[in-house]
Amino acid sequence: MIVAQRNYQSNAQTIKTQDQILNTLVNLR
Repeated sequence: MIVAQRNYQSNAQTIKTQDQILNTLVNLR
């Protein structure tokens, strides 16, 4: 259970980081 939770958290963080990068790229244009 704990491992699955950690995997979920790291995946969510990765998605959040990708969202931020996408937002930055859109704002730069």
